[in-house]
Amino acid sequence: MPQQKERWTSLEESALRSQIGDLESEWIIKGHRREYESAERTYEQFLGNSPSVVWNEWAMHCMSGVDQLTDATTAQEFFPCGYAPSNVLDSSAWTALTLTANEVVGLAQAVPSEIRTLLGNDQIDLDIDSLSLEISSAVITRSWFAHEVFRSRFWKFYGSHRLISNGQLPPSGECPAYVVAVVFARNLIIKLKPHSTKNQHAMTILKTAPTRTFATFRFAASPVSPSSGQAVMLKSAVQSPPSLMTKRSVEIPRPVGTTRLARPVR
Repeated sequence: MPQQKERWTSLEESALRSQIGDLESEWIIKGHRREYESAERTYEQFLGNSPSVVWNEWAMHCMSGVDQLTDATTAQEFFPCGYAPSNVLDSSAWTALTLTANEVVGLAQAVPSEIRTLLGNDQIDLDIDSLSLEISSAVITRSWFAHEVFRSRFWKFYGSHRLISNGQLPPSGECPAYVVAVVFARNLIIKLKPHSTKNQHAMTILKTAPTRTFATFRFAASPVSPSSGQAVMLKSAVQSPPSLMTKRSVEIPRPVGTTRLARPVR
């Protein structure tokens, strides 16, 4: 850890902060940051002054006859989502990343229990030397949805017992959270430390169960057995494509009337 801190202080920190400064300058000049923020403030003011107009505008985003689709296999109705940028899976969009042993430990410990449950009970404990992979990220787009509705306080449900979210941890409600972005990972390679009893036990397990889960990754042992005392390589497991995901129709909350709409809900 002291070596990593020294490397961060002497090399990485100044370089990364310089990159951040360059990106912020580019955002101001090429991204028209100030103009955007000014327009956003004007829009926020408009939300409070013309709630009925804004609500009708939001409602026009979602037209069931146009936006709602039907799955050909299950006949389930859903509203499609997209992602941006559109080239998120192109070769130029991927970034190589290598994590050290300490960083991997931190990553594994940070995985929420809900994610572990979804991944199943085949988690395996490993003594890792390094983990490398390529990642790419995208923002989820929904042309039929106005996300500003969750930040606005000029509307509420007819039923006072209904809540979007109770604001607790973990939250509960009709829509306490929804996906706004996704990170793709590929070419996962885990390098295990040699002469590790923990890893020897893991390799024994992999002989009978070819794929296992560590943190949020699913992997398989390399088909080439390493020489005695050499590092073991694990690679991302090949899995079948995921099934088509569908979204059930949802009831859109209605405003409670023009008079009450003009008042923020406390």
